[in-house]
Formats: sequence, C-alpha cells, structure tokens
Amino acid sequence: MKQTTASTAEVKCGTDKNKMRTASKLKRGWNWEYSFCGKTLPDGTRRTLVVEYMLHHRASGTDVIISNYPGGRAYEDAAVEAISDAFRDFVWAAREEGVAWQEVRHRHYLTGWLIDAPIDSEIVKALAAALAAINRVTVEMKMAEEAQ
Repeated sequence: MKQTTASTAEVKCGTDKNKMRTASKLKRGWNWEYSFCGKTLPDGTRRTLVVEYMLHHRASGTDVIISNYPGGRAYEDAAVEAISDAFRDFVWAAREEGVAWQEVRHRHYLTGWLIDAPIDSEIVKALAAALAAINRVTVEMKMAEEAQ
C-alpha cells in the first residue's frame, strides 16, 4: 500500500501547513513517526494511544510501510535499536508504576499501543521525549478528545 507524504499527513493532520512540516522533517531512507493521541472515555478514564508510522522516504515520495523493517544502513539500524531501548525502558517503568498497556492494531494494519495513562502523565511524556530524541524519529502529540 503506497501513500504519498501529502496524503499520509492529510489523514493525520488535515492542513497544508502540517503536510509541509511533516515532509520537511523526513530524511532520505527509513524514518519513524509516533503519534500520541489522548482520549477521555465516557466513564472519565483517560488513556493514550500511540501509533507507529514506518516511513520510507525517497526523491519520488514517501511510502507508509505496513510490514516489518527490512534492515537498512547502519544509522537506520541504530535508530531501530534506540527505539527498542526506549520501549524497553517504558515497559520497565510501566511495570514499576503499575501502568497497564497493550499492543493493538490501529486502522487494521498500523502498530499501536494503548496506555492506561493520560497523555499528560509523566510516563507518557518520558516515552515521547525518549522517542523524540532519536535521529530519524518524529513525535506528534494530539490534544485529548472525547471518545465517540
């Protein structure tokens, strides 16, 4: 399934300004984007959904990849290792703090994590900061919305 950066950004953001900002952050080759979205459920429970977008950026456009990372150059592999370390640290901290989480499928094919903590909690902020510090990774934070 191929999508251009513009159509990918349009689905997530919806404005031309955001499309340009997303495209300008990408480097040639493999990139990862993590979208953090806070939700308030009807019962008042606040949770965070984190969705991973694996992107392959080339001169002709950007594809959203729905299969596993096939391996790449050393600096792309280093990003994958750093992402794994960030999630390993998150899982460790979640266990210590008693925060539940589960891996889910978002829109039937993208990997996501549902975290039983609000988007403004320290554990979610720490995960977002750890991911944002990694080369080739961008992080998008969305404001909390009422569940539908």
